Amino acid sequence: MDGFPLFVKQKKRCGGHSATPIILIIYNLDPLERMHQTEVVCLGIIPGPKAPKDIDSFLHLFYKECNSLAHGVKTFDASVFKHFQLHGYPLNIIMDSIMLEKVIWLTGHNGVCPCRACLIHGERNTRGTNYYYLITTPGETPADRQCWDLADPELKREAHLFEAVPADIAQCDTEKAKQQLVTYWGIKATPLLYSIKSLDFECGTSFPHDYMHLVFENLIPNLISFWSGSFKGLDDGAVEISVDEDTWTTVGNETAATSDYIPSIFLSSKMPNIAVNCSSFKAEQNCFWFLYVGPYVLLDRLPAPIYKHYLDMVWIIKRTLAYKTTDEELDKLEQDIFDWVSEYKRLYYQYDASRLPVTPLTIHGLLHVIDDIRRNGPVWSSWAFVVERYCGGLIPALKSRLNPYGTLDHQAKHLAQINSLIYLYGIADELLPFKPIRDLKRGEEWYREIPEYEHVILWSPKRIITLNNSMRNKMALYFWRKDWQRRNSYMHAQYLPSVPMKYTNEFLPDGVQPQHLDPYPCYARLENIYEFAIPHFDANGDRLPDILLLLAHVKPIPTEQGVDTSRSPVTYHQADFNTSSELIINIGCIKAVIGHVKFTGNQWGIVDRGGLHDQAHPACRTNGDGRVFPS
Repeated sequence: MDGFPLFVKQKKRCGGHSATPIILIIYNLDPLERMHQTEVVCLGIIPGPKAPKDIDSFLHLFYKECNSLAHGVKTFDASVFKHFQLHGYPLNIIMDSIMLEKVIWLTGHNGVCPCRACLIHGERNTRGTNYYYLITTPGETPADRQCWDLADPELKREAHLFEAVPADIAQCDTEKAKQQLVTYWGIKATPLLYSIKSLDFECGTSFPHDYMHLVFENLIPNLISFWSGSFKGLDDGAVEISVDEDTWTTVGNETAATSDYIPSIFLSSKMPNIAVNCSSFKAEQNCFWFLYVGPYVLLDRLPAPIYKHYLDMVWIIKRTLAYKTTDEELDKLEQDIFDWVSEYKRLYYQYDASRLPVTPLTIHGLLHVIDDIRRNGPVWSSWAFVVERYCGGLIPALKSRLNPYGTLDHQAKHLAQINSLIYLYGIADELLPFKPIRDLKRGEEWYREIPEYEHVILWSPKRIITLNNSMRNKMALYFWRKDWQRRNSYMHAQYLPSVPMKYTNEFLPDGVQPQHLDPYPCYARLENIYEFAIPHFDANGDRLPDILLLLAHVKPIPTEQGVDTSRSPVTYHQADFNTSSELIINIGCIKAVIGHVKFTGNQWGIVDRGGLHDQAHPACRTNGDGRVFPS
């Protein structure tokens, strides 16, 4: 559940029209599939023009249906032509903190104890009415500071408080006494959803922190504001944090230029200039810039302690986005997050009461992320990107400003009908076409799958060429090292744009071994792909089907051996790349496409989204057969 503005021009205006869709995510599906836009169900759209104040009045029908599903609903199974009792239980509620405050009636940053998971006490800002939340309270010396222990059982927010506190409030004789209880406990009333027994209010178990809003739309923009010197009018204090205006302008120009060197599968939209249009960055762009662009454009520009602290958070985010993790890794990650927040206090907060605005509730929320992962699974299996994309699918239908909500209703119905047709008749390719980049001749396929190479798909067109002497020598050297008996054959060369990629010798089809490659990741620019049909004979001299061999012509990128890009930036100079020797390798050695970032003159940085951990990324989806396309 999340609200969104209907018209872009009214986004920043007070009083612009908005709507709030209620999206159902089916947890019976595989975690890798259930967050796709085609797999969710829209239960309804709460109309505007304002955001709903009493959300329970709109959730009453949902509450009644949850009770019915808990007892069982007679349903027809078309696969076996029988009826059965269908049971359904809501498990989690995913939304940003503002909407959550309305759903479970929390006070937010206006309360002393507003956290959904614990009862940590906030400190009042001397310049305003907001409370701020930190493990260590302000003080000139360590003896003057109070430290909260989140492992203390007395700090856990128990479920019965959502019923006991409103009961105590109702017994108060004066409005002042009621407001004091509301402010202290952070609870206004008993939410309607509290009556649904499958939802666990204990420590916010059924209300995990949405990683998209917590990190990509709050933490990262706040850190960027710090580095640019524009965070709520605060200066650096006792620690140098920000960069000068000219340096930040250079960072913005280099950021805007990165889109020309980043594959579209990595980023679904162009990267704006962060120094000029920082507020226009979406969550996906914030994520990509923070993880892959910032480490290069901020290298030797941010103060050394701030830059190291920044890279530590990059490493934390990459591990929280991992597809798989273990209990031991979660324990280590939890300690790393605690250490990062502690260092954040020292560098940004500096234990100064006048700098309390640097410790909003979102910083405290980081300390509960690992508990949310233990209870509800990885962050990518319960983040709000699916809701944002569904809202993005509704906006193009808004042609009328006089009757926008009727248009939204029709668009939501049409999306549901399309999804039904896809499941009934398996016509996803016809209804959701993936258009090729090139115009092809009539009857020509835009791609070709290679059975001998399971993970290889070649683009059309292709043509027969004659190799020059230099390429002939490289091919001859490759075949000589592989001890092939015949070296003359027909070949097809498919010319591709110069694409940077990563290769290794971890995956090799048909036992073919690469030449002089070490078992660590290597980076190169893919120049051409050559297809060979090698004649093959059995022991009696009878001809067998030809052996298909795909070779890649690459130009290696000079990088330090064994460096993991997930932990530290990997850079190279253009002059060193120009002098590197070209190679012929088996196409099975190619593992992934990469991007690169140009910064500080002729220096380049490697953008590798793999590294040690395969990670979930908001810009990607699969189409059902395993291939990955941009969303």
